[in-house]
Amino acid sequence: MKTHVNLRRTAALLLALLTAISALSALSACSEKGPFAYVNIADGDGNLVMSMVPVKLTDVDSDEKLTVNDVLTAAHDAAFKGGAEAGYKSEKTEWGLSITKLWGVENGGSYGYSVNNSASMSLEDPVNENDVVTAYIWRDGISPLFFDKSFADVKKGEKLTLTLYASGYDENWNPVQTPVEGAEITIDGKATGVKTDADGKAEIELGRGTHLISATLADAVTVPPACKATVK
Repeated sequence: MKTHVNLRRTAALLLALLTAISALSALSACSEKGPFAYVNIADGDGNLVMSMVPVKLTDVDSDEKLTVNDVLTAAHDAAFKGGAEAGYKSEKTEWGLSITKLWGVENGGSYGYSVNNSASMSLEDPVNENDVVTAYIWRDGISPLFFDKSFADVKKGEKLTLTLYASGYDENWNPVQTPVEGAEITIDGKATGVKTDADGKAEIELGRGTHLISATLADAVTVPPACKATVK
């Protein structure tokens, strides 16, 4: 009887082990491999609905290029309810390929987007591995903010220094970047009490692991900045 019970237990353990191995194999086979770009999307109220989310670089529109349009389409397919069909649309306009719907909002074509915090002129602008694509719904008075770095590796015990800028244009519509004073730094969505100085700089301490750094600016509608920081 004891031998019979032990054999049954051994068989059950082997079955569980084989099931676990099969599940891990399936998970490994289904897991996506790069290259990836990273996506930030802000809604019309200046809230980040996607923040440094990795999106696989794929030629979605089959134009034999990897572009902003591909990344935003893939981002909506991954994160918007109903996918890109429900949340995102691009069309050829007098300005070239342009956004006509972002995160489910159609507002007459008023959208902004950038690659690595530099304003893009077309959805056909190229995107490379580890580039950061940011898109937002434009409204009067909105201020797109960004840090001087989108990724940071920090050793334990070291402080991370970031500089915050606002994107804008001069009277001749040339892009300008202005340091932002008085913005409060957040870590993983929590206020830190640390604010940027007159040069836009802030110094923060982080615990182990990977953290999402952002900032809020009182009495202003912004496209929040994002930095993915890893403490080793």
